[in-house]
Amino acid sequence: MDVFFAETDLAAKAGKYVIYVLAVAGGFLVGNILTLIVCRLTAKLVLKRSINQLLERALRIIGGIIVAAIVAFLLFRFGTGWGLGGSGSGEGDKEGGPAAETNPGKTKEQPKKDDPKKEEPATPATGLKITILRGNSFPKTFLFEGETEGVELATAKAKLRKRFDESNGLLKFVDVVIYRNSTAEIHPAIQEFEAHAHDLGLKTARKKLEQQLPE
Repeated sequence: MDVFFAETDLAAKAGKYVIYVLAVAGGFLVGNILTLIVCRLTAKLVLKRSINQLLERALRIIGGIIVAAIVAFLLFRFGTGWGLGGSGSGEGDKEGGPAAETNPGKTKEQPKKDDPKKEEPATPATGLKITILRGNSFPKTFLFEGETEGVELATAKAKLRKRFDESNGLLKFVDVVIYRNSTAEIHPAIQEFEAHAHDLGLKTARKKLEQQLPE
């Protein structure tokens, strides 16, 4: 039975393609005749003389090719399931065709759906420690972690932005370490630095140590 259906389907498709070829040939003939009519009317009404036969024959061939191309395009591109790659009008009344009957008990695997309860892995956050140096070190008040020399406010703000950009979003907070002999925490430079950190989206925390910053 499968072979019979396959042969029937093949014969039906072959028959359709023969019809398409004939339709394209008919389009060429129609285009040829229409071009002939247009040429004769143009010669009679506009030019008031006959058109050169070679030119007329060439125009008729071109007209036939144009109409044949339009017919072929409509059949093979926009046909209702007849063309190559058309949407299909439903050949055969069995869902899935003969191929689906070879494994009637086999069902398609359902695609795995994402578990809505599955959470994205947490991104590890990192912090930066900045020590406020002694008052006599002003304006080089800010000592970044891993460095040995303090910097002034403008440089500290630029360094903080650079480290934030280079962290690719991992830098989340800044610890401001203040000793007993550090520059006063109410100093405008310290407040402006913390405001800059907040503008970058960073959290700040002051850690006050009850000891003197070593000389």
